[in-house]
Amino acid sequence: MPNPISIVVIDNHQAFRTTIREILRSQSGFVVVAEASDGLEAWSLIQEQIPEVALIDVEMPGLDGLTLLGRLRDANLAVAGIVLTFHKDLGTLNLALDIGARGFLLKEAVAIELIPCLLTVAEGKLYV
Repeated sequence: MPNPISIVVIDNHQAFRTTIREILRSQSGFVVVAEASDGLEAWSLIQEQIPEVALIDVEMPGLDGLTLLGRLRDANLAVAGIVLTFHKDLGTLNLALDIGARGFLLKEAVAIELIPCLLTVAEGKLYV
Protein backbone atom coordinates (compact mmCIF):
# COMPACT_ATOMS: atom_id res chain seq x y z
CA MET A 1 0.00 0.00 0.00
CA PRO A 2 1.49 3.40 -0.98
CA ASN A 3 2.14 6.07 1.63
CA PRO A 4 -0.67 8.59 2.08
CA ILE A 5 -0.28 12.04 0.53
CA SER A 6 0.76 14.45 3.28
CA ILE A 7 -1.10 17.76 3.35
CA VAL A 8 -0.90 21.06 5.21
CA VAL A 9 -4.22 22.94 5.26
CA ILE A 10 -3.86 26.73 5.39
CA ASP A 11 -6.97 28.88 5.80
CA ASN A 12 -7.87 31.56 8.30
CA HIS A 13 -11.36 30.10 8.82
CA GLN A 14 -11.52 27.16 11.23
CA ALA A 15 -14.81 25.94 9.75
CA PHE A 16 -13.28 25.66 6.28
CA ARG A 17 -10.23 23.80 7.60
CA THR A 18 -12.59 21.43 9.42
CA THR A 19 -14.56 20.85 6.20
CA ILE A 20 -11.39 19.95 4.32
CA ARG A 21 -10.22 17.68 7.12
CA GLU A 22 -13.59 15.87 7.11
CA ILE A 23 -13.51 15.40 3.34
CA LEU A 24 -10.02 13.94 3.56
CA ARG A 25 -10.90 11.76 6.55
CA SER A 26 -13.61 10.08 4.46
CA GLN A 27 -11.01 9.01 1.88
CA SER A 28 -7.98 6.77 2.15
CA GLY A 29 -4.62 7.91 0.87
CA PHE A 30 -4.45 11.35 2.51
CA VAL A 31 -3.16 12.62 5.84
CA VAL A 32 -3.37 16.16 7.20
CA VAL A 33 -0.03 16.69 8.94
CA ALA A 34 -0.66 20.28 10.02
CA GLU A 35 -3.08 23.20 9.85
CA ALA A 36 -2.43 26.92 9.95
CA SER A 37 -4.67 29.96 10.23
CA ASP A 38 -2.22 32.50 8.82
CA GLY A 39 0.58 32.60 6.31
CA LEU A 40 3.47 33.10 8.74
CA GLU A 41 2.42 30.11 10.83
CA ALA A 42 1.96 28.12 7.62
CA TRP A 43 5.47 28.96 6.39
CA SER A 44 6.98 27.62 9.63
CA LEU A 45 4.87 24.45 9.51
CA ILE A 46 5.69 23.79 5.85
CA GLN A 47 9.42 24.09 6.51
CA GLU A 48 9.07 21.77 9.49
CA GLN A 49 6.77 19.14 7.92
CA ILE A 50 7.71 19.34 4.19
CA PRO A 51 4.31 17.99 3.13
CA GLU A 52 3.70 16.80 -0.41
CA VAL A 53 0.85 19.31 -0.79
CA ALA A 54 -0.06 22.65 0.76
CA LEU A 55 -3.68 23.80 0.39
CA ILE A 56 -3.29 27.57 0.53
CA ASP A 57 -6.03 30.18 0.98
CA VAL A 58 -5.33 33.35 -1.00
CA GLU A 59 -6.50 35.83 1.63
CA MET A 60 -4.91 35.35 5.05
CA PRO A 61 -3.44 37.50 7.79
CA GLY A 62 0.29 37.71 8.33
CA LEU A 63 1.32 36.53 4.89
CA ASP A 64 -1.15 36.17 2.04
CA GLY A 65 -1.39 32.93 0.10
CA LEU A 66 0.23 34.16 -3.10
CA THR A 67 3.24 35.49 -1.19
CA LEU A 68 3.47 32.16 0.63
CA LEU A 69 3.35 30.37 -2.72
CA GLY A 70 6.24 32.56 -3.90
CA ARG A 71 8.25 31.59 -0.81
CA LEU A 72 7.66 27.91 -1.61
CA ARG A 73 8.94 28.48 -5.14
CA ASP A 74 11.94 30.54 -4.02
CA ALA A 75 12.92 27.99 -1.36
CA ASN A 76 12.69 25.23 -3.97
CA LEU A 77 10.80 22.99 -1.56
CA ALA A 78 9.21 19.87 -3.02
CA VAL A 79 5.75 20.99 -1.89
CA ALA A 80 2.95 21.32 -4.44
CA GLY A 81 0.90 24.43 -3.71
CA ILE A 82 -2.82 24.33 -4.41
CA VAL A 83 -4.56 27.68 -4.21
CA LEU A 84 -7.98 27.85 -2.54
CA THR A 85 -10.05 30.93 -3.30
CA PHE A 86 -13.43 32.51 -3.84
CA HIS A 87 -11.90 34.63 -6.63
CA LYS A 88 -13.11 33.54 -10.05
CA ASP A 89 -11.14 36.12 -12.02
CA LEU A 90 -8.48 35.15 -14.53
CA GLY A 91 -6.03 37.62 -12.99
CA THR A 92 -5.86 35.66 -9.74
CA LEU A 93 -5.64 32.37 -11.62
CA ASN A 94 -2.85 33.56 -13.91
CA LEU A 95 -0.90 35.13 -11.06
CA ALA A 96 -1.15 31.94 -8.98
CA LEU A 97 0.04 29.81 -11.92
CA ASP A 98 2.86 32.25 -12.69
CA ILE A 99 4.03 32.04 -9.07
CA GLY A 100 4.05 28.25 -9.22
CA ALA A 101 0.68 26.93 -8.10
CA ARG A 102 0.14 23.32 -9.15
CA GLY A 103 -3.60 23.57 -8.56
CA PHE A 104 -6.30 26.21 -8.43
CA LEU A 105 -9.52 25.33 -6.67
CA LEU A 106 -12.58 27.45 -6.01
CA LYS A 107 -13.76 27.12 -2.43
CA GLU A 108 -17.35 26.65 -3.54
CA ALA A 109 -16.30 23.51 -5.44
CA VAL A 110 -14.07 21.98 -2.77
CA ALA A 111 -16.58 19.28 -1.74
CA ILE A 112 -16.64 17.90 -5.28
CA GLU A 113 -13.19 18.74 -6.64
CA LEU A 114 -10.79 18.44 -3.71
CA ILE A 115 -9.98 14.73 -4.13
CA PRO A 116 -9.60 14.84 -7.94
CA CYS A 117 -7.41 17.94 -7.55
CA LEU A 118 -5.15 16.30 -4.96
CA LEU A 119 -4.79 13.12 -7.01
CA THR A 120 -3.98 15.06 -10.19
CA VAL A 121 -1.41 17.27 -8.47
CA ALA A 122 0.14 14.24 -6.72
CA GLU A 123 0.72 12.75 -10.19
CA GLY A 124 2.71 15.86 -11.10
CA LYS A 125 -0.01 17.35 -13.27
CA LEU A 126 -1.64 20.77 -13.12
CA TYR A 127 -5.26 21.05 -11.89
CA VAL A 128 -7.42 24.07 -12.70
